Amino acid sequence: MNSTDLDVRLLLDLSPMNAVVHDEERGAFEVGPGATPGHVYRTLFMRWGVTVPGGGCPEVGAGGHFCGGGYGPLSRRYGSVVDHLCGVEVVVVDSRGTVRTVVATREPDDPHRDLWWAHTGGGGGNFGVVTKYWLRAPDATGTDPSRLLPRAPARLLECVVAWDWDERMTEKAFTTLLANFGRWHERNSAAGTPEANLYAILQAAHRSAGSFRMIVQIDADVPGADGLVTDFVTAVTAGTGAEPTVDARRTMPWLHPVTWPGAGEAGDVITRRYKIKAACLRRSLAGPQLAAVYRHLTNSTGTPAGGLELFG
Repeated sequence: MNSTDLDVRLLLDLSPMNAVVHDEERGAFEVGPGATPGHVYRTLFMRWGVTVPGGGCPEVGAGGHFCGGGYGPLSRRYGSVVDHLCGVEVVVVDSRGTVRTVVATREPDDPHRDLWWAHTGGGGGNFGVVTKYWLRAPDATGTDPSRLLPRAPARLLECVVAWDWDERMTEKAFTTLLANFGRWHERNSAAGTPEANLYAILQAAHRSAGSFRMIVQIDADVPGADGLVTDFVTAVTAGTGAEPTVDARRTMPWLHPVTWPGAGEAGDVITRRYKIKAACLRRSLAGPQLAAVYRHLTNSTGTPAGGLELFG
């Protein structure tokens, strides 16, 4: 691990704190901050058949992913990871330099509830050192661990759609594509609807990459899953005049995409370094914004590694 911030004087390696266990006393699952999401998904699925709706990034640490909110293929259906965060154990230092451990929960009468709230999507890392997370669905009842978190899908249906950056991908075609993507999500974001099962990422790479793609994922056993994907792809491509060069689908076991690269979930085969900025959108990008995206993705100074990603 490293940091480019010159003010950082100390880095703590929490990777050995990677337990994923059922805490009978609290009626929740305890997860160490050093556990990778891949390890969390595998353990929860293999032992209890449940999961958390986190991201498809198995090699990062839960300590950062959870504090950032935790969003992934099941989030439109079940919410973010922090919607299931019922408590944290945090090592804090007061104004006198005294170190102590605080357990903060989401219970309304917990005097430390604000500290729990501070770890529900604000970015994390500034309130102390988290040494334990406890996870339990907000509507969970009873003590059966197989009912304390959402049931994990058995299979995932994935669709990959790709377009070439050729003469057909005009500014009108490209901006229509992005606008369609945003407007579909504006229309289909109500909880409990069939469309809430669908998750999509539009990865708009720079023209120098030659092409760009969209990835669509859904629980394969949702009634009409394949039709929901077809309707979504049709809605996104409507009026563009640019037919996809790839439209491929496959069904795979749930653990395959969420634990790749698999062997230990320790890291990638390639060291990934990149700079990224993110924002949350309540509405589709407007005309001037879409034009700016197109302009920067088709200029002469961009690189194949640059681009814009829209997550649904």
